[in-house]
Amino acid sequence: MFKDILQNAPWKRTLFFVLLDCIIFYFSFYMAYLLRFNIHIPPEHIYSSSTLVFPMIVIKIVSFYLFGVYRISWRYFVLADTKKIIYALVVSYILFIFYMIFFYSGAFPRTVILIDFLISFLLTVALRLSKRIFQSSSSDLNSKQTLIYGANQRALSIIGSAKSGDIDHEIVAIIDDEKEIANTTMANIKVYESSKMQELIKEFDITSAIITKNYPPNELDELFEK
Repeated sequence: MFKDILQNAPWKRTLFFVLLDCIIFYFSFYMAYLLRFNIHIPPEHIYSSSTLVFPMIVIKIVSFYLFGVYRISWRYFVLADTKKIIYALVVSYILFIFYMIFFYSGAFPRTVILIDFLISFLLTVALRLSKRIFQSSSSDLNSKQTLIYGANQRALSIIGSAKSGDIDHEIVAIIDDEKEIANTTMANIKVYESSKMQELIKEFDITSAIITKNYPPNELDELFEK
């Protein structure tokens, strides 16, 4: 159901994330109060929490929209996208402070903002990483155990495609002819010497291989036979 919602129209995808973010922001604001007062919120602050939560949610949603957070791809969310979320949250709290200056005169514990920021940031990032994590775990169960021959940019591209679920392969090892590259890692996958190929095939029960380097036809045939 969620897949249909997110693929049919961009506005449905935006609405989907807006609704989930509203829930997250509502939860994080009240959780910030509970943590600030060790679960027991004083009566005078119960009013402020119920009065300010909805302006806070509206300001955050608007800020997320202006910073393009709702244009971020759920499937290809990367660490660099967290900057947009950080900037949007920081600006939203600045706007929230101005809102309180002009429209609110009651008691408000300042540390709530810091706690709310941490919870909101962690939950919104977790939401946007969830699809990649789910795809990675589900694809690992059904994908082919694959060896890449050649530690280069093409290998990185293939690893990225495998982790995002675009290809039905789980990359378990990389082999390269250059010995100085051996025992390093690419995208958290170890690079081995070419002499280790037969051992790796048995150890990881490899059923598929992808060659990312260019070889003359005779060398390619020999490599294919191996």
